Amino acid sequence: MSVDQKGPVIGVRHLQALLLFLAIVVNYTARLSVSVAIVAMTDAATTNLNFPEYDWTGQQQSYVLSSFYWGYIITQFPAGFLVRRFGAKAVLLIPTLGTAVLSGLTPYCVTWGGWQAFCTIRIVEGLFQGLIFPCIHEHLAKWSPPEDRNRLGAFAYSGADCGSVLAMASSGLIANGSMGWPGIFYVSAGTCGLWCVLWVTLGANNAPSSRLIGAREREHIESSMKRPDGFHAQKIPIPWRAIWTSAPFYALLIVRGAQGWANSTMQLQTPSYMHGVLEMDIKSNALYSALPFLAMWGMSYVYLIFADVAMSRQWMSLTTLRKSINTVSYWGPAAALIGIGFLDKSQSSLAIALMTINAGLNAGSGIGSILTIIDMSPNHSGMLMAIVNGIGNIFPLLTPLLVGVIVTEPFEIDFEFLYPGKAASLLSKWDTFKPKIIKFYDSSLTNGFSQNQLARAKLTTCKDSQDFLLAILLNSALPSSARFKSSENGKRTKKVTLADAQESLVLQLTTISNYKERINEIISKSTIQPFVIVEGYEYSFKNFYVYYDQNLVKVNSFIESFDTCFKIFQVLALEYPKACEPTWLFIQHYFFGINTKFDTKSSNVASLIDALNNIL
Repeated sequence: MSVDQKGPVIGVRHLQALLLFLAIVVNYTARLSVSVAIVAMTDAATTNLNFPEYDWTGQQQSYVLSSFYWGYIITQFPAGFLVRRFGAKAVLLIPTLGTAVLSGLTPYCVTWGGWQAFCTIRIVEGLFQGLIFPCIHEHLAKWSPPEDRNRLGAFAYSGADCGSVLAMASSGLIANGSMGWPGIFYVSAGTCGLWCVLWVTLGANNAPSSRLIGAREREHIESSMKRPDGFHAQKIPIPWRAIWTSAPFYALLIVRGAQGWANSTMQLQTPSYMHGVLEMDIKSNALYSALPFLAMWGMSYVYLIFADVAMSRQWMSLTTLRKSINTVSYWGPAAALIGIGFLDKSQSSLAIALMTINAGLNAGSGIGSILTIIDMSPNHSGMLMAIVNGIGNIFPLLTPLLVGVIVTEPFEIDFEFLYPGKAASLLSKWDTFKPKIIKFYDSSLTNGFSQNQLARAKLTTCKDSQDFLLAILLNSALPSSARFKSSENGKRTKKVTLADAQESLVLQLTTISNYKERINEIISKSTIQPFVIVEGYEYSFKNFYVYYDQNLVKVNSFIESFDTCFKIFQVLALEYPKACEPTWLFIQHYFFGINTKFDTKSSNVASLIDALNNIL
């Protein structure tokens, strides 16, 4: 076939692919930069101190990160109908313009309404951006001859990788600069607005409607797709029955669902992982967070070159090519993600390397599965993409929320695995334990401060308050002989007081806003991770948390936080804080009946257990 028959080597179809690439870049940057921004917004010490800092819990941050997808999945299906009715030029303009406006408003709304306002902004932004990918697919189907489909499609979709790189790399630099974290949103607003101008000027729904295209290229595009004159004015019925009875379609749904889950975990949680687990500052965090997506962006072109060579030399069929690339881009990252789960901050280089390998291999998903939608049905690709992307993005909706739960759930699972049948021991025995320990306290506590706490425990009608008091009184019954290091000469000269022991066991704060400062003060004395935090006053506790390894996890009650804290010690094989070690040993032996080779022998613990066993 001659060059004339194929149309120009570089033409308006490539310009349309470039516009689609840029559309994804600016929208992805706006969408994903929040995962870096939220680190800066909740930890100003790592960025520009001249801007507000918010004391949002891990759960509230999870709501902010996931809220985008609450709106995103709603407009996927309507987008398929809208793009068929009005064309990609009009419909694709709406989400990008909406994102520009919302990004510009975000700093003001957050200052006014906190994390709830942030969630609202993100939900509306998700509603807008849900229109994007059905439009992208519809536009590619209109402009991509079969022999150019891999090339144009892979290039356009590589905008997601480029946008991820820019979101991760630039956001940290912006937050660290003079504009602070609000600058992240202002830059996103500006780039989205600039793209809108380019799209209105250069975009076109199809080749015949473009005022820039030449006759040769227009004829090539239309004839290669076997489109007669007037084709774009036709309304082709959607074959619903054929779609929902197609086995390949369901296979594609599963593949895209898995991709959505893994990719959203990487996009949304990488900055938090690098900050919380690898303990990187915001600038290093942003640059290293961008590295996996830079690898993905580069590898997308490696996959593209391979696909072009394989098809031009007829090494394999198109179906075999897509399945082969898809296999590599899913199984390889799966193995890398499993490996990351076993690493800690001492292995940060290996963690970053595995994340980069994971992302680089995953870059083949564009050629492996996304473009398969156009192969299946060029005339209905927008609607198919709306269905596939809508269902596939249910998982990104759940991912950030599950992260808020999963940081404690694995400890339940792992604890049950380590000690079968004992996971519920504390919760099931606590209420029968309380009358016994009160009798013991009545006869044994001689300290005036402790006696006063016991009296309050007897009088209160609040279960959480009573549980809290009875738990911290264990330190009075089981005093520690430990000493703290002196800040002057480093020797253990300061004996642990009762107040030290109680604070080591449970940290009581009137407000959670200053928990980081208090934790740093306590950690400077001894090793206190994990431990329980209660917020509020003794008779009106508001919230209960477990803190460990930079994570603050909210739980439902005091005794649940106490139970979770103990299980974290056991699963991670952590040493008990010396100031309250006898108390944790008592919990371990009395409630769970667990003995380990690391246990410190304590005659006080054994005596208390014997005394309680003799109380009727």
